[in-house]
Amino acid sequence: MKSPLANARFAAWALACLVAATVHTQARAECAEARIEPLAIDYQIDDERVLFDTTLPELDSLARAAKREAHRPLMAVYTSKVLYQADISVDVNEVSPGLYCGLAAKMRIRVQIIDRNIHVAREVRDQDCLVSAATRHARLHAENERGAYAMVETILRKRILPGQPFSASSVIEAKKWLTSLIGAQIDADMDRVEKLKASANQETDSAQDLARLRGACRNSI
Repeated sequence: MKSPLANARFAAWALACLVAATVHTQARAECAEARIEPLAIDYQIDDERVLFDTTLPELDSLARAAKREAHRPLMAVYTSKVLYQADISVDVNEVSPGLYCGLAAKMRIRVQIIDRNIHVAREVRDQDCLVSAATRHARLHAENERGAYAMVETILRKRILPGQPFSASSVIEAKKWLTSLIGAQIDADMDRVEKLKASANQETDSAQDLARLRGACRNSI
């Protein structure tokens, strides 16, 4: 059993926590929800290159590793690097002594899709029909990526700010908090863009489309 002194200490600690929570709740009520300035998005999308820099066995191993057995024989594959950077600046307002609110945020998002390459097996280099069919299919995946990332602005504008006001005890804390909240939302929204791309790629790799790809060139390897 706890001693009376321990119980008294616990009661005092609980009361202090209750008071602190009440003060913080009241402080939050004094803050207006932060607003977002017009969102700026810069895109850099490299042109695609067709490279004969792989082999059929290498592509076959890639298909197995990616659990894309239905895509075999894989004769070409599209690859790229997607990079994004968010430059966020936050304005803070002191609404009362020791109480700071995130007031507004300006953002510029830089999206880069670089190193966009279609890697074609060297064994089919001299077979025009196979090269055409394989690269045409790979370009569909490239377009899926371009289309998904064209939705970045629409997706970001839906949920870019926290849903409720917040307060902080310093300018630095307010800026850090609001920047962190916005950054986490941007990361989540970029994940949504990747899921859009993945969904489009699944449609591109439907059983019917893959069957048409395999049957596009008769009397070919």
